[in-house]
Amino acid sequence: MRVLIYMVTGLSALVCYMFFRARITEFLVHDISFFENNLSKRLLFISDLHKRKVSKKDIKRVGNVDLILIGGDITEKAADNGTLLDNLKTLTAKAPVYFVWGNNDYGKRKKLQEYLVLYNVNQLNNRNVTFEEEGWSLAGVEDLNFHFHNMNEALNGAVNPTLLLCHDPEIIKESNRYTNIKLILSGHTHGGQIRIGKFSPAPKGSLKKYQDITHLTSNGYGTTRLPLRLGAPPQIHVINLVNVSKQR
Repeated sequence: MRVLIYMVTGLSALVCYMFFRARITEFLVHDISFFENNLSKRLLFISDLHKRKVSKKDIKRVGNVDLILIGGDITEKAADNGTLLDNLKTLTAKAPVYFVWGNNDYGKRKKLQEYLVLYNVNQLNNRNVTFEEEGWSLAGVEDLNFHFHNMNEALNGAVNPTLLLCHDPEIIKESNRYTNIKLILSGHTHGGQIRIGKFSPAPKGSLKKYQDITHLTSNGYGTTRLPLRLGAPPQIHVINLVNVSKQR
């Protein structure tokens, strides 16, 4: 009986810790070679919010940014509409927002589309925008899980360098043939969300180099199914796009 009590107490303590840890955000700053000219940009990248409300303290801590990029799963079917509205209000008040759809977003497609239009969020649905005076493009593809993505359409007319936003990191497998892509930002995996030693349902978020492409995969900001995290903290990324020569 005593052993059972110890086990239940220990398990309860672990669950409480994981619940608490899921709300302690890790802030990561990345200096990434991107521009051939002397331009520099400071971006905020956030992904996989799901049901979590964006902390205004978290956003304030980031400081000034030029753009905010959302890597999909800003909501899900079971998420509260009020939380979604609050998150869009918080993010769009800080800087222009660009968004790609994630697999869970389609569960609230009609309402999410309405809110994205309401808050003037720029949707990169297999399309790109080119900042002609600055000489770079920002492209986005829809989610791979439903086969809605179209790389050729998304990159049509995009210049070099291009930043590609895609919810699913598996997009890297289709990207090497596009020589203008220099950076990919993804989420989706949650870093496994709960990692026990080497055991986890997905790899941890990472920053990797594939030939000429830098690929950042985030652990995400929220949680799915269980509101718990272990070994894969929630993340917000500040990305400094800098001149290539400065990183050599």
